[in-house]
Order: sequence, then C-alpha cells, then structure tokens
Amino acid sequence: MLLISGGGTGGHFFPALAFMEFVKDREKTLFVGAKRGIEYTLRDKIPAKKIFLEVYPFRGVPLKERLKAIYYFIKSQKEIKASGDFKSLVFGGYASLPLGIFTIRKRKPLFIHEQNSIPSKTNRLISKKAEEIFITFEYTRKYFKNAKKVGIPVRKELLQKIDKREAKEKLGLDPEKETLLILGGSQGALFLNRFALELAKYTTMQIVLISGMKHYDSLKEYVNKRFRILPFSLQMNLIYSAADFAISRAGAGTITELSLYGIPTLFIPYPYAADDHQYYNAKEIEELGGGKVIRQEDVDLKKVLKELSYIVANKEEMSRAIKRFANPKAAQEIYEILKSLG
Repeated sequence: MLLISGGGTGGHFFPALAFMEFVKDREKTLFVGAKRGIEYTLRDKIPAKKIFLEVYPFRGVPLKERLKAIYYFIKSQKEIKASGDFKSLVFGGYASLPLGIFTIRKRKPLFIHEQNSIPSKTNRLISKKAEEIFITFEYTRKYFKNAKKVGIPVRKELLQKIDKREAKEKLGLDPEKETLLILGGSQGALFLNRFALELAKYTTMQIVLISGMKHYDSLKEYVNKRFRILPFSLQMNLIYSAADFAISRAGAGTITELSLYGIPTLFIPYPYAADDHQYYNAKEIEELGGGKVIRQEDVDLKKVLKELSYIVANKEEMSRAIKRFANPKAAQEIYEILKSLG
C-alpha cells in the first residue's frame, strides 16, 4: 500500500493530488490530510481512500497554539491506520508531518517530495530517514545533496494545451493581440491586483487577471474588452494557452505551470513566504533565461514596463529557456523510483 500526504496549502496539496491521479489505477493508495487544510475542502477530488486528522501548524504561532499542535500531533499517531507492507510519500507542510513520523516509527520506506527551493521545516526534520528525496529546484541541493531532481507532478488537464488563437477567442480576447496574464497564486494577491489596474493604463497588451475569490467583487467593475478579471479558473490550461507573457508570484507550482507553457514571466515573489523561498524559486528561472525578478519593495511602474519591454523583445529565446525547467513526466519518474526502491 502507498500512503501519501501533503497539504495545509495548495502548494503542498496539488502536487500530491496530481501524483494520486497518476497512480490511482496502479497502486492501492491512502491519503492522509488535515481537517483544516485545503485538502479537506477539495476532498471529493482525491481519487483514493482518505483520512483527515486534526493537526495544526507548529511554526510561527504563540506558545498556547504550539502546545495544542503537539497534543493533536501525538493524538494523530493513533489515528493513522496502516499495517503490513506500506511505503509513504510526503509532499511537505504541517499536514504531512504525522505521516512522516508514523512511517519512521514503523520503520517503513519513506520518500519526500520538496516543491520549493528552500525545504519546509517538515521535510528537513524527516529527511535523514528518507529512502529518496525528490526536488524541483537545483538550489535545494544545498540542503539535500543526493536528492533526485524530477520537478512537480502536474494534473493531466494542465497538460492539455489549446491552440493560442482558439484560447484567446474562448476568453473573449482579440486573437491578434498579445496577452499578459497576471496571477498571484491560488488565493490571488492584493498587491498584484492593485498594480494590474495601474499597469492596464500604460500597456497596449490585453490583460487577464486572476484576482482570487476574496478580491474579485472589489475589482469586477474594471472589466472591459481589453481587461479580463477572473476570481479563479478551473480551466487553467485555457488561461495559460492564451497567455503570451505573465507577471506572477513565484510559488513552485505556478512556476512549473508557466514553464510547461513556455510563458516568459516577470516574477514578483511574495515577500513574506517562509525563508523567502519564492525569491529563490524565481531566481533559478531568471538564471535559466526564462524570466526576470523584481522584489515587491522595488516595484514601480517604470521598472515593470522596462522589464516587460525586455521580455517582449526576447520572447522566443525566453520561452525556450523557461520550458527547460518543466518536466511533464514528473509523476511517472517518481512512481518508477518508488517501485524500484520501496
């Protein structure tokens, strides 16, 4: 049996979900998640048996909350039911720590997937007992020297590309005009939303802004023929297919998706990400030649327009460069290694 965990946030859950979709007809699988994580909200999409634990983050919370986290962590060890031969694959985040420790206690094969350039505290804690560690960024070798770089598993619908002209027409855009996608990750980004309104006045490109659900109502009045705003999309393959360029946060999943579509991107990393990992994620793409990076505190209209002009002028070269980061067969490669080592 294969036990899988990863969640709390979309960045940890969606790669786990994509991997479960890949193995659903190949392996008997149990998913272990958190009741308070995004994985519980999206539990109907999980193609496996599943249990959800009452677990809480330990890092960056007051003492009372840490004590609560420890109590429920101890309780979780009795709630995970697995016996006989099993192996576990964890994708990080506080939601995956109970399975990681459970697997170590039972002396079963443990595998780790780290999405970001700087590993989560959970993955660092359990890494010494892992059979294999899968990574996304070369920078991560500073922490896991013998790791295997495979990239992030991506859900199969994201691999279904659409003709660019057709995609623009489906979104009600002019198929002859270049399209700039602005997105702040699964929850949207207030800073990027506000900046998009200003930028729209000074660029000739048509814009598609993924605002996030909680910000959409305050922005929808600005929608026009050249400025599309969506709270979120269940058809990101359509959105990416229509995009010529992007301005984006720098979560590992978002970078992977942009790279699969070869979209040259100006990254504005989220400045409060743990250990500033989004900045290091984005810098790897900049070093490949597939994007540019501006820290949020350095953002102004003049600087952004200058960087966008550079990206537009070097579109083909940068598109080829960012594509080199992508690995559409990540799930398959991980599964083959699990089969051979576990």
